[in-house]
Amino acid sequence: MELPLNWPEELIEISRWALQNEDSRHRYIYSKSAKDLSSTPGISNCLETSAVLSIFEASLGKGYVLGGTIDREKGFPDYCGKETNKRADLAFRNKGVGQNWAYVEVKKYANRGGKGVIEKDIEKLKCIETKCQRWMLIYRIKTHSEARTLKSLLDKNFSNEVDFSTLHEAEFQTITKKGFDSVCEIALCRIK
Repeated sequence: MELPLNWPEELIEISRWALQNEDSRHRYIYSKSAKDLSSTPGISNCLETSAVLSIFEASLGKGYVLGGTIDREKGFPDYCGKETNKRADLAFRNKGVGQNWAYVEVKKYANRGGKGVIEKDIEKLKCIETKCQRWMLIYRIKTHSEARTLKSLLDKNFSNEVDFSTLHEAEFQTITKKGFDSVCEIALCRIK
């Protein structure tokens, strides 16, 4: 299978599928019975680590090669300092000689404390000197009654940090922990 030249466009679709798969998986795990599957929260119960692993495995299934075009827990470039032991959740690069890794941090934007965890990862990524190598994949569960979208939250809180010209978005229907119909919003963007 020939890999696409634009991995971000591929990754946002892979992430939608992988997170939706985790949503279904967690609905099954947490539902009391089969009849409760449609009203049981899914992705809102998913640990970030499970989401990363699901995206990683789905990417491998679409032709990405471990150590060649994808990696997990990839160490940052040496100039970031080995003593910091900084690494990214995922890393992607286009096929071919001389292609640089793009380091991707995956984060759930929670209603409480979400801004702080995103800020920490942005600062972590900024040790990478080459801007085109700094990426974040952020997902959030939003009820239908909430007016503010993930994109608008990123614009409000991180307008000086996110390169909106690189923004890729996706979403799927889900349920909140309190049982309300909602949407899981996903955004992939480069960090300035």
